[in-house]
Amino acid sequence: MADTITFKAPRVLDTGESVEGPVEVSNARPLPVRPRAVALVPKGYQQIAALAAATGLTVPEGATIALIVPEAQAVRWRDDGAAPTASAGQPLAAGAELYYDVNLGAIAFIEQTAGAKLNVTYYAVAA
Repeated sequence: MADTITFKAPRVLDTGESVEGPVEVSNARPLPVRPRAVALVPKGYQQIAALAAATGLTVPEGATIALIVPEAQAVRWRDDGAAPTASAGQPLAAGAELYYDVNLGAIAFIEQTAGAKLNVTYYAVAA
């Protein structure tokens, strides 16, 4: 039995194979640890230190990918239109990396414990 995952942008898998569109995943062809973009262009950096309330990103023009890393404390995030709370949403531990390439304007974060910061580096896929 196979499941299908769809990548939103052109990718090069850890196997070196270039894909765009649906990728079949099975025991014979497991999902790579992390797909990575072919070539990225830096678009900016942001640090968010006020996360007591749900906070969205300030996305630079042209950015389509964000590398998001919480610092000091864990955070929670949601991208479904509902605001995350300290106990609801996807948890992201301090120091963990989230590579996000869906709708950068829809994602919001909140700290699970006071003192969290969020470091965000923005990229675009090179033409």
